[in-house]
Amino acid sequence: MNDWLEAEQRVERAQQLAESQQWDEALAELDAAIAINPNNAPWHAHRGFVLQQMDRSDQAASAFERAVELDPSDKDLLMALGTARMALGRFAAALQVFDRVGQIDRDFEPAYCHRIAVYAELGRHEQAEEMFYLAQQLDERCPHCFFHLGASLAMRAQYEQAIRCWRQTLALHPEYPEVRTRIARALRAQGQHDAARREYLEEYRNDAGNVELLVEMAEAAYEAGDPDAAITKLTQAIELEPDEPRAHLLLGGICFETQKYSRALRCFQRALALDDRLPGIHNHIGRTLAQLGKLKPALRHLRVALREAPEDKVLLACLASCYFNLNRFDLAATTYQKLLSIDGKLVAAHINLGICQYRLGMHDAGLRHCLLAVEFDDKCAEALRFAALGHMQLGHWRSARQALRKAAELAPEDPGIRRLRRKLIWYPLRSFLRRAIRPFRKQA
Repeated sequence: MNDWLEAEQRVERAQQLAESQQWDEALAELDAAIAINPNNAPWHAHRGFVLQQMDRSDQAASAFERAVELDPSDKDLLMALGTARMALGRFAAALQVFDRVGQIDRDFEPAYCHRIAVYAELGRHEQAEEMFYLAQQLDERCPHCFFHLGASLAMRAQYEQAIRCWRQTLALHPEYPEVRTRIARALRAQGQHDAARREYLEEYRNDAGNVELLVEMAEAAYEAGDPDAAITKLTQAIELEPDEPRAHLLLGGICFETQKYSRALRCFQRALALDDRLPGIHNHIGRTLAQLGKLKPALRHLRVALREAPEDKVLLACLASCYFNLNRFDLAATTYQKLLSIDGKLVAAHINLGICQYRLGMHDAGLRHCLLAVEFDDKCAEALRFAALGHMQLGHWRSARQALRKAAELAPEDPGIRRLRRKLIWYPLRSFLRRAIRPFRKQA
């Protein structure tokens, strides 16, 4: 009897600790109570709630599953389990739970409301709309239903209708969280950047200090063509949360695009130190190091990035360029060949592969790629210039002159084309002289 009383007292203490957000201590009390009486469904549900607050979603779902095992007809326990599965992205499993609630009580509106969200996530939008209309028959003023239907419409790029749903959510519940952010995203998708900015600002007034929201506002500002405002927002986010890797990553990206490479590198390196699993982080660092001329360190990061994204064309082009600038023409050629196997019509890649092959003494192969570049873009003066160089190396003087003439018409001020035209005057004579003195060299 004393054990049962102790268990109940521990649950009461857990409740008090949870109210003061002392989650670890609350969990310890609940674990002790459940060890005494493992068959109390509400205690397991309470434990699931505490675990959710601690971001231990898998364990929270397991706790709710245990609660449902003990009391399989309790609608509230089932709804808690369904929402826990939704948080884990297990939408099909969540749908099974909500269907079960609907079978227990066909007039229980939350079962329909949550199924709107689940069907939307599963891409079953017609059924999401069906659930919305069924829910409306039970409670036409449910803000959650309009919110979830808006999400379904936005997934289908029906942004105007989605915004109308979310406006209705606000009419029913003016403080509904994140709804203005959803409206802002829909406005951004339609190119209405000023209107989106106003929605973001209104959301931030209601949720000041939200770092994730600041980061998204920075993305929107940069997308709208205002990098200075984006940098200001990200700097503010980093001041509030110095260890937020996404803020450092995005700030680095904006600095890179605005050619502030040293600052970009510092941001990317900080992001890497905070989270070495950030998608694309080695790609960002490698490309930034390459821009700063630090080619060998750049190669280390680019090779790591290539394992993560072996068909990233920008990454492959940067890697090949580093090899080229380090005079590793064999590796550069191999990388350009891989790039062209992904997209065979990249004019710059054909030109650069041709140059690598010239450097390796493979003049015929190099000329073929430069001619392919001309074929894909006959207005590219650079392709014509290097095709002319290949013709010169192979003694095709007439073809070289024709290519250079056309290149000069396209880019009359290009110094490289001018130099090559001057060289072309002497190339045939030098070739003749080399052939002419060969017999005398043999006699000597």
